[in-house]
Amino acid sequence: MALGIIQGTYYRTCEFSPIIERFKFYRFMFNAKLYVDVLTKQVKEDGRPYEMALNDFCDYLLDLFSVEAFKNDFKGLLKWQQERFQAKPHFGFLALAWMDDVTKAMERGKWLDVFGMLYEEMYLIAGKASRTGQFFTPPAVSDFMSELVGTKKKEASSMKKDGLKVNDCAAGSGRLLLSHFIEVSKQNHSAGRPYSYIAQDSDPLACKMCALNMMIHGMNGRVICQDTLTLSTPTVEYIVNEVRYPFITPYYSVRVKSGNPQK
Repeated sequence: MALGIIQGTYYRTCEFSPIIERFKFYRFMFNAKLYVDVLTKQVKEDGRPYEMALNDFCDYLLDLFSVEAFKNDFKGLLKWQQERFQAKPHFGFLALAWMDDVTKAMERGKWLDVFGMLYEEMYLIAGKASRTGQFFTPPAVSDFMSELVGTKKKEASSMKKDGLKVNDCAAGSGRLLLSHFIEVSKQNHSAGRPYSYIAQDSDPLACKMCALNMMIHGMNGRVICQDTLTLSTPTVEYIVNEVRYPFITPYYSVRVKSGNPQK
């Protein structure tokens, strides 16, 4: 039987069949062509270049779910969202599709990185990865690493107390953090609430994608846009889901905290 080698350890290829199945799940979990077509249609109407389509969609969602919308009453919140749906109907449609796709994935005990897969589909395959050194962790590998952490078997009972932090200093779209959150929440949906997730990355678009991914999966934490090798001054910070913690609510939010715009 063929053997695979991972970090110097031999595993039988058949043992990786669950990983292969997970790859198939993530690959076909959402309609990438639909997203690309709608993104393209909206940026054409806005007179924007194709390269800015995903960034513009992320900016739209950050505004749609801005914590500023919660400064008024419930009617004010509805008005805030309705105005944005009407202003950019294609992005509004895609926002609803995105929420529905992620919800379906979570109902199956999975996480879904729509932004990361769109990023790979629209930009990295065009050669950006080789120019910038960007390579996103495959979803199946993210899940495998989360399982290796041993959240169920190796955690002591004291690990359930408040104040737990999970950090990824080169987070990209946040796949490792998403995977960890879903792994600890599979059996109990509230089990991930004690965790605070800290993501860092130097790519502004990756930080936006990560913040939105964390938000829609119900996570609590921050995304810091900075070079973690030099610990540069953050250009921006995203505070995720303040409206869901410490008390459970059905709402989602992102607060944008400006850093040093010259960096």
